[in-house]
Amino acid sequence: MPSAFENQDAQATAATNPGQYMREQFARQTLAMERMARRLFDLSHPVDEYQSTPGIPQQWPGGNLAGQFPYAVQLTPSWELPEKIESILWTIPVGITAAWAKLSDRWISLYGGAATTEPVSGQLINLTIILNRDDDRLLLMAGTPPAGPCHFELMGMADEIYGNA
Repeated sequence: MPSAFENQDAQATAATNPGQYMREQFARQTLAMERMARRLFDLSHPVDEYQSTPGIPQQWPGGNLAGQFPYAVQLTPSWELPEKIESILWTIPVGITAAWAKLSDRWISLYGGAATTEPVSGQLINLTIILNRDDDRLLLMAGTPPAGPCHFELMGMADEIYGNA
């Protein structure tokens, strides 16, 4: 909101030089519209990264974490752009005692307790996790050799606006 002095200056300019007044007002409106446009999201790059395994998830070589989490599902990014993950959907198989989602440097506990006796599913919604192309997208599991279906899915949007530039 312009101050009283800016209003007086604008009125004086409008009276003495209407062309300059119009240019200044157009510049202010352009700036305001640019600010509004930066707040909008580009929904043209949906993210739906998933992997389902009908049987046993792969053995994960995983370096120093392989001892704690011998089973994993790894996702590949959909886009070359930063991605904003808004929800996670998962199903873990029978025999799992712990399940974690590792997204970049974030660890999200999905399950912990007694070995599952049936597949367990869950979802997390209303998230805001920004992932770059080279960030981890892993479902890590521990327990007895699992049997049954396993599913891991990340959903959201990709856009340059989510980058750190």
